[in-house]
Amino acid sequence: MTRLLLVLLALALIYLVLAWFHVVPGGWRLRNLFEDPADRDRRLALEHRDERLALFARDSESVEPGTIIFIGSSTFERFPLSRCFPGKAVLNRGIGGEPARLMIERLEASLPAEGRADLGGALLYAGSIDFRKERVSVEETGARVERLAVALREKTRPDLPLLILGPLPGNEDDDRYRGRAMLELEERLRSLAARIDADFLPLARPPLRAADGGLVRELAVDPWHLGDEGYDLLADL
Repeated sequence: MTRLLLVLLALALIYLVLAWFHVVPGGWRLRNLFEDPADRDRRLALEHRDERLALFARDSESVEPGTIIFIGSSTFERFPLSRCFPGKAVLNRGIGGEPARLMIERLEASLPAEGRADLGGALLYAGSIDFRKERVSVEETGARVERLAVALREKTRPDLPLLILGPLPGNEDDDRYRGRAMLELEERLRSLAARIDADFLPLARPPLRAADGGLVRELAVDPWHLGDEGYDLLADL
């Protein structure tokens, strides 16, 4: 009986170890017993970032001349580029949850290893996380996006065609991202684009912005992200 109990305990321990490392189901519940939720969120974000950067490294050798690169947070990571722009050379460099300051840190890893001067252009969706999640000011958010845009051209070419997108509206209860402050951020990014000879695309407007200032709910899959129909409209814009 004692030997059987030891065997069962050993098997249970082995299962717990395998679950912890996601080899078998149950790791998420197990980690919740020992890990602070905030620490878990940070760990998962870092793990996701590492996975995306590894993907970038794998496909950075096969970038066609004239490729358009999309650098941003989750709005770009989720963007079904090949479906929305069939036959076009596009490169998705979005990482969910990233503020502009982290996009600058990983900019080198986001760009092709060779032929950077041959890129056809770039789109930036940055500042949303800084303003909404990190709660930095409109001024600091604009400054971060400017540093990112300047660094991008420094690492590619000075005349790289660049499109800066304004922030999408959101549907959380916090009005910070639905009212005047969000429109101030949009105007700040518009001014930045004019100053550095880039184009600007405002998104806080129909058909994406509802009458109440939020994201049109029929186009969204959650308070902050577009669904397929929303991305089709964004691609048209």
